[in-house]
Amino acid sequence: MFDPLNKRRFFVMLFISVLLLNAIVNNSLGATSNVINNSMAGANPVITWNRLISQLGMEEKLPTTTLIRAYALVHAAIYDSLLSTRMQKYNVNNVHEIASIASAASTVMTHLFPNATNSIIKLQNSYIPMGLSANNSTFAKSVRLGQDIGQRIVMSAQHDELANEFHGHMPKGPCTWKGINPVTPMAGYWKTYILKSGAEIQPPAPYPCGSKEDMSNVQGVLNAANNRTSEQIAAAHHWGDTPVPTTWNNMLADYIKRNNIGLFDSARAFAYLNVAMHDSVISTWYTKYTYWTARPFQRIANFTTVIPTPNHPSYTSGASAISAAASDVLSDLFPKGAFYFTSQAVQASMSRLWAGIHSKESIDNGFNVGRQIGKRIVEDMHAGFHPLICCANSTHLIR
Repeated sequence: MFDPLNKRRFFVMLFISVLLLNAIVNNSLGATSNVINNSMAGANPVITWNRLISQLGMEEKLPTTTLIRAYALVHAAIYDSLLSTRMQKYNVNNVHEIASIASAASTVMTHLFPNATNSIIKLQNSYIPMGLSANNSTFAKSVRLGQDIGQRIVMSAQHDELANEFHGHMPKGPCTWKGINPVTPMAGYWKTYILKSGAEIQPPAPYPCGSKEDMSNVQGVLNAANNRTSEQIAAAHHWGDTPVPTTWNNMLADYIKRNNIGLFDSARAFAYLNVAMHDSVISTWYTKYTYWTARPFQRIANFTTVIPTPNHPSYTSGASAISAAASDVLSDLFPKGAFYFTSQAVQASMSRLWAGIHSKESIDNGFNVGRQIGKRIVEDMHAGFHPLICCANSTHLIR
């Protein structure tokens, strides 16, 4: 006969075995959550991807135009994938959304930075552990959705006119920019996100060469150079030693961390910030290569600037247009930070005068164009939640 004591021990061991088996199965199915939570401890994944764009862009010394294009494409992919994931009928959670974001971002970034594929895939794998998709169909769907959106955005990027070459002739004459290998002269014709084209919003023509107003502009640059304060020199370096779009992205990242902004609002803010800067820089480059205006050092003998003068025409100031649009978008998204964002835009613009690389006319007109573009971007934000590139028919999203 079966001893009662042994019988009790048998059932206890059987019960423990069942618990252990369930634990093993649950740990296998829930591995992604643990790995992702561990890899993301204290970190917003949108910021993490943004930091990698900044790192790779500066390592490759991308010009402002190309760097902003990279920021905009990746953050459009992140935002569009998050929107699409939230529209799916299957039950998704934060882990699935983060996986979709990682899949979309890595797909676009490996296209933009093929030499850094290992670093990109390493970050992707920290959010998408290998083998998990086989055990979790919802997770696998989210990964495939992100990859699909990333591929569609890559296809769009392959047709955004980046490959267009400059076949024109540099103009000659007084007050005209003189140099060789100007930076991305065709960027003014790249595709825009919200504007119809780079030509849609443009400033008035610069003052005629040699006119009273023109000479006053030149004297204004000289006066500013002769009366620089230590604070102005510091501002010139702050906005000149690091690319302007990177400074704005870092500013947003710091604001998001300080205020504990959630995943969706973070993705939306980064997407619209970079779309605003993207359309602003395209508009500015259209202006620059319409007028080919000389830089201050090309008109003032023995003139020394605080930071190196960028290798493209002066009129108008890209930093001014980019910063004005950026501050308008961020001020609308985060009204409590409006004063701070606006003050930073003003400082970014004036830093170009203090640095000696732009006249006040170039700064003011660039800033005004940026404000107009910022208004257009804000109008699009208020039109409802919709993808920026992918799946344009996906609207009426519920947060």
